[in-house]
Amino acid sequence: MSKKARQKLLAFPKGRGGRRKGSGRKLTNARPSTPHRKRVELDEEAPLHVNVRLKDGLPSLRRGREHETFRKVLARCRERKGFRVVHYVILFNHVHFIIEGGRREDIARGMGGLLTSLARQLNKLWGGRKGKVFDGRYHDHVLGSPTETRNALAYVLENARRHGVWLPAGQPDPFSSGQFFTGWSNYRGTPAVPAWLAAANTWLLRSGWTRAGPLRLAFA
Repeated sequence: MSKKARQKLLAFPKGRGGRRKGSGRKLTNARPSTPHRKRVELDEEAPLHVNVRLKDGLPSLRRGREHETFRKVLARCRERKGFRVVHYVILFNHVHFIIEGGRREDIARGMGGLLTSLARQLNKLWGGRKGKVFDGRYHDHVLGSPTETRNALAYVLENARRHGVWLPAGQPDPFSSGQFFTGWSNYRGTPAVPAWLAAANTWLLRSGWTRAGPLRLAFA
């Protein structure tokens, strides 16, 4: 009768294993993409601050032909069920949006369609380039109070000045929706909503944000 074999335990040298510097799959970009965290669920329509970055090495978005392409795509995608683009600013390598949305599925579908169309048209503009245009997922933040909404409007519409971009004194950034914003305390915005933007529908974006104080256009 044979004896039952005993499993041998393997001994590993001390100090080996576990997390260590340089281990794991290497990043394909110098900047890490937005992590795949679960997005905040929405109980009702709400404004959101959304931003997305270009992949490294692409031309600047802050040029005339790129802006015209951007507006044409926005005009087709600006207003869908559960997804409306109300404000935006274009920087050299990233874009900020303020949108209104309902269900997460509608927001994801709307942003997916918008970014896919933008990528396709920008690649065509850039000489028939192929490949990805945006660096990973978009990032969003739900605006749940007048203060958050006011701060997001100020951050988006004045973002170029925050980055040190020269702008004419007393004028909104021409690569933003600032000229169509009628909430400036020291600048008269154009009240007509352009064809590439949707009118604000939520209370927070229409007037609720004013409870947190006035919004002044910088005269830097």
